[in-house]
Amino acid sequence: MQAKFWKSLELLGAGGAALCDWNLLLSEDWDRCAAYLRPTGRVADSIICPTSPQLRRFLMVAGEHDFVAVSDDTWDEPIEVSASEAKVYEPRWAEIANALGELMQFTPGTWDNDGMLRQIGIVHGSGGVVTPVLLFLPSGQLGDYQALYRDLARRETSMVLLPTNRWLNRELEDLRQRCGHQLVVLFDHLQKHENIP
Repeated sequence: MQAKFWKSLELLGAGGAALCDWNLLLSEDWDRCAAYLRPTGRVADSIICPTSPQLRRFLMVAGEHDFVAVSDDTWDEPIEVSASEAKVYEPRWAEIANALGELMQFTPGTWDNDGMLRQIGIVHGSGGVVTPVLLFLPSGQLGDYQALYRDLARRETSMVLLPTNRWLNRELEDLRQRCGHQLVVLFDHLQKHENIP
């Protein structure tokens, strides 16, 4: 599992994005991250603009099965996008849980099947104490932080895995102390792991 996967997931959202978007952001790490994504059977309506990543290009049908990506914001030429590149891929929660469990030494499992914050495992502590392991995969929409805060406030002592440090602030730190949560930033944790020879 690569650190870059978490930045890409945070940008694209757990709701899914076109295969060409995942390829663009993961670039040379695509082969190592592909196992954590699955096709949804849907086709994207837009993709990231390769020349201006802060913009999106809208997909229009061009031919029987393929698309062109056009932009209202730039004068760039349309980009041809194959039907396979336009397919939407989303995270595979179970595979991600298994990989993180092996890497971070917790027992993976499926406790929750929906939502952005799900229990994906447990940690066995000293004295037989069992702590839930929660994973937050944001949808990429407005309101993701409010949903994270609300869902964490309902849970007691847990190890909470966050994609990047973007979600950390004073309010979440106060909640962490009040509820006894341990917050782990996956990008930082995996980046350290990648740098160990």
